[in-house]
Amino acid sequence: MLGIGLGIAPVRPGPGSGPGPGEAEPPAPEPAIANGRFDTDLTGWSCFATAPADGTVLRHDTCMTRTADGFLRLTALPEGRFPQAQTPVSGLTVGRTYTVTITHASRPERGAAVRIAETGGLAPTGIVAEATGILDPGPQALTFTATRTTHHLLLTAGVETPGAFSDFDDIGIRSGAVAAPAASLNALYGTGPGQIPMRHVFSAARLTATGHLLSSVNAGGAGALLNLTPGSVAVPVTGGRLDLQPAMNLRLSGTTTATRPDLIGTRVFIVADLRGLTVDQYLMGNGSPQMNVWIAAGGASLRVNRRNPATNAFETVSVALSPALIGARRLYEIEFSPSTISVFVNGVLRGSASHRFSELRMWDFAAGQNPANGNGLNAWVSEVLMLLQGGEHAANVATIRQRLTEIHAVGS
Repeated sequence: MLGIGLGIAPVRPGPGSGPGPGEAEPPAPEPAIANGRFDTDLTGWSCFATAPADGTVLRHDTCMTRTADGFLRLTALPEGRFPQAQTPVSGLTVGRTYTVTITHASRPERGAAVRIAETGGLAPTGIVAEATGILDPGPQALTFTATRTTHHLLLTAGVETPGAFSDFDDIGIRSGAVAAPAASLNALYGTGPGQIPMRHVFSAARLTATGHLLSSVNAGGAGALLNLTPGSVAVPVTGGRLDLQPAMNLRLSGTTTATRPDLIGTRVFIVADLRGLTVDQYLMGNGSPQMNVWIAAGGASLRVNRRNPATNAFETVSVALSPALIGARRLYEIEFSPSTISVFVNGVLRGSASHRFSELRMWDFAAGQNPANGNGLNAWVSEVLMLLQGGEHAANVATIRQRLTEIHAVGS
């Protein structure tokens, strides 16, 4: 820990004395979290959860356990959902800035939250900083300014299905502000150049009692506008992945014709295991104006077309892919620059082609212009992410590739 008095031997004052001329101020107290590594137990932590029947928050330490490998695990129980672990953060100096760092070791169903509050217990008050909707399992950092000498750290797991859990580990605090860890994608969420407006991690999707997709809450900067809901055919979620068949699709149901995202100026990342490349498979589409993005049968080309509103004729671009796509878990990227469409697989360029599209609005994922045609994806899909071009685009592409490859164990 870094302290103000580091490297300075403070003068020992006499009783009732203050520092004399030229003498150093005594060092400020060091901030402390009593137990942030969980090497032996969960001493210093308490847990609260929400009763599903009436929304009452109760003390529920049974929602909190230490795993064999030393994680703090928060688990949803039938009688207690959305568990929240709390611990005091002591030794703070009012007005000083601090940063809590956390390794968030697993993804919850609906995103974790980290908060700093003035008080803890059943009804914490005085939230001075928070990070919500955390889906990335990389490191997290939360900076706050102390308003009292002791605050409370609140870790909330967005889990409501009994048995679902989220793990936390390696929690510490240091003086000063630090940037969010580079390995985390949460710092990239936003709607500006080089930011992530849409991210869907399907292991965090909301499910029905039968294990089918109820909805996927957008973790990206555009928020609820780009939430995904299933189409007319139920979509099973198995092992945290969509088990898509060609008759299934997901829709940006909260959008209108004007608010549907324009693919031009974006790069779309898809982690998927393609299973049926003997026929055309449609990735994205829109009903009006009609637009389609699909992998041609055999996997040797990606095709994009759009009905020109002025001429009412379809304009089609074909991107030759070499080598052709095969059925295995891969990180697929499609970049729609203002003049070129490029396809990358596991970070390697497979092909590109020029285009003259002014816009490509997207409404459906895993379907083309008409989901009823039943020509969507036959694939396991783990994640879909959209990155806007501009800003620190190149650096952010590299960060996203690294994180998605690590998170989803993408093969080579």
